[in-house]
Amino acid sequence: MERCNQSSGGSDQWCQRKVEVVDLYKPRASVSQGASLVLQDAHPDDAGVYQLMVQTLDMVHTTQVTLILQGTFSPFFLSSSPAHAHPNQTAQLSFSLQPPSSSWDFICITWELISSPRNLPILNYTLDGCQGEAQDWWRRSCRTSWEVAELYRQRVDVEPNGTLKLREVQDEDTGTYLVTVRAPEGLACVAVNLSMSRAERQK
Repeated sequence: MERCNQSSGGSDQWCQRKVEVVDLYKPRASVSQGASLVLQDAHPDDAGVYQLMVQTLDMVHTTQVTLILQGTFSPFFLSSSPAHAHPNQTAQLSFSLQPPSSSWDFICITWELISSPRNLPILNYTLDGCQGEAQDWWRRSCRTSWEVAELYRQRVDVEPNGTLKLREVQDEDTGTYLVTVRAPEGLACVAVNLSMSRAERQK
């Protein structure tokens, strides 16, 4: 927090700066001179959406910032490739997941669009009570459930392996999507970029 005042001559300004950090983050968090949040020793639980609020005497402005951790920060490996689609066609946003072991029993997959003015939740897909063995992680015997955000209910499906299928793609659908995978062993997330191709498809 900064409280600024003009000097009596009107040419200089001085500011009183105050920084308060909650106990949970005191060893790791600080604020730079430009008011950016500095978070040291990042770990999987730090990934996600952060909200910034700027307040003055006559204005309050909020924005969201998404933190994506790059690299291997959990016992399972997650990677992705860019996705492409034609207008009004179906886009498939996929990722590659390698669980830490063949005996896992729970995985939750979350998809959201993070390049719009605000983050848009899309889908939560859960595999629970998994048993048996299979060559592909998604082919084990599991209870599956999914929940689609109201904005996407008419256009979104999910494949057993967590691939997001987005129908009738429009310009506003292009951008960066974040897939987050949670399991008892940890958490990982990766971005998937969706672009639009307007070249006529070959027959």
